[in-house]
Amino acid sequence: MLDKKHFLRISRFEIVNLDKVLRYDFTLAGTLRLELAGGIETWASRRCIPVIRKRLLGREDAR
Repeated sequence: MLDKKHFLRISRFEIVNLDKVLRYDFTLAGTLRLELAGGIETWASRRCIPVIRKRLLGREDAR
């Protein structure tokens, strides 16, 4: 099982390692783009955004 402190589901098909997230962008349209290490870009499901927002913004506060 993956450690919930380091991994987060961003859609039905994708789980990301939060330690590899370099940048993220909440758009005005309500979508979320994530840029990961290695030049990987992916988009989160709108259904998952409330949980993702809480986790990402919480990580920034902890830094």
